[in-house]
Amino acid sequence: MRSLCTAVALITLWIASAAFADDAAILLYYRFTPGQTLKSIESVKGSVPMLADITMPAGMDVGGGLPSRMNIQTTVDSTTVSMQRVESVDRAGTATITQWIDYMVMDAKSLVEGETLTYRMEYSGGKLNVSGSSAAQMPAARLDALRQLLARTYSVQMDVLGRTRVLDADMSQVWGQMLGVTMSGEEFYRLQQATWCLPTQPVKPGDTWQGVFTPGPGGGYVSGGATMQLTGFKLLEGRRVADILVRSYVTVTNKATDGASPFLGSLLDNMTARIDSLTLRMTTRRNFDIQMGRVTSAISNITLGMGQTIKLGLGDLLGGMGGGGGADDITVTTRVDNAPLQSQSTTGAE
Repeated sequence: MRSLCTAVALITLWIASAAFADDAAILLYYRFTPGQTLKSIESVKGSVPMLADITMPAGMDVGGGLPSRMNIQTTVDSTTVSMQRVESVDRAGTATITQWIDYMVMDAKSLVEGETLTYRMEYSGGKLNVSGSSAAQMPAARLDALRQLLARTYSVQMDVLGRTRVLDADMSQVWGQMLGVTMSGEEFYRLQQATWCLPTQPVKPGDTWQGVFTPGPGGGYVSGGATMQLTGFKLLEGRRVADILVRSYVTVTNKATDGASPFLGSLLDNMTARIDSLTLRMTTRRNFDIQMGRVTSAISNITLGMGQTIKLGLGDLLGGMGGGGGADDITVTTRVDNAPLQSQSTTGAE
């Protein structure tokens, strides 16, 4: 009898260990509970070297000691606390989720031609405060528009594979405010899906799956994709998690003319800025808690490339002495090549 009990115990142990063996295929999926509230904390740090070429209006030279080309070195340190509340879950496991930013702070320090410029932006409790070298020049209307953008609450749907669909009809307007590129909510959803989602089939260590985004008519010259790989399983704080490696990219090319594309709001009333090109390449390790059904932490190494056009109205700066109509604009073209950034994030229940 004792030997029979021992045999049963060994068989049970073998079945349990086989289910959690590193070489066993497993189906990964998100789990949602109505009323559940999650807090995500993400920090981004890095150094951004920028090359700026300055073009003066016709007939004017770059004078007053202002060079025609400048090297700008900027260090960035930001923290964002975002909240997600699960409003409902349907029979297929798809959740309707409300998201909002609870807190954000960004510190930037730039070295420009031997001069150090500082900038700090902090959003908390629905209030936005900006301080530093350029703070006094930010118009109240610009400040309020930025505050409203940060104070927005978004509704999304997320299925068990982590594929997100933005429910807000004006998401394209928000995307345009950020990048000056038109993008429909459906295109934004497909881009999200292409750069991160769980596999549709059970996977074992070493297996890979991919996502690719090709823009449609409303895509606005945006492309992206990712290769994801289950590298193995590990214990993290006593819990079993899947270690997932994600190599992803997003590219934005703004080919529209100045008149057809919105410019970004910026620090000065007489200043406009547009991102002409943007490339993000990311290598991310995500820890996916199998029992809780969510990503609990992630670390990303990011390479940033960007081209930007800034226009500054010289006539406005000189008190209306210029001819106006853009003919007296100072144009600054900036380029960022392979700037290294690192992002770390954690997500936990409230």
